[in-house]
Amino acid sequence: MNTKTKNLLTLSLLLICASALNKLKAQADTTKNYAKYPYWVKMINDPNANYFEAQKAFDLFWEGKKMPMEEAEMMNEKEGRLKNNFVNKLFKAKELKEQQEERELEALAFEIKKFRRWLIQTEPYIHDDGSIMSTEEKLALYKKHYEELTKYD
Repeated sequence: MNTKTKNLLTLSLLLICASALNKLKAQADTTKNYAKYPYWVKMINDPNANYFEAQKAFDLFWEGKKMPMEEAEMMNEKEGRLKNNFVNKLFKAKELKEQQEERELEALAFEIKKFRRWLIQTEPYIHDDGSIMSTEEKLALYKKHYEELTKYD
């Protein structure tokens, strides 16, 4: 093998390795972001979303966080919260910060209900790789089942 061929082969291998490392890094960055931002909220409105990836994003986001209360629980729990006056702000800043974070998570309570409903409604229409059937595929599946049911009438 001549020197040019060896150099070309070495360069090709380096490019392949660099590409693979970039892909792994991008996947790791996405995983980190799943924990910081509720991407799963957007995924349920994306027809090209991956079912398993949406579940992973949901699980990673809520990992280590307290899930918000349901609406009925929120209505009944008004006592025990700190008043937002000057003295409490001055002496209880940590508690107020925790309350603010809790309110931000509580704002996602409705989105959690939507996500869980989406999981249930979408589950029958996922492929093995987690991709979701298109509208055309769902319609074809419906027609197939309808034909099977009416075949014996």
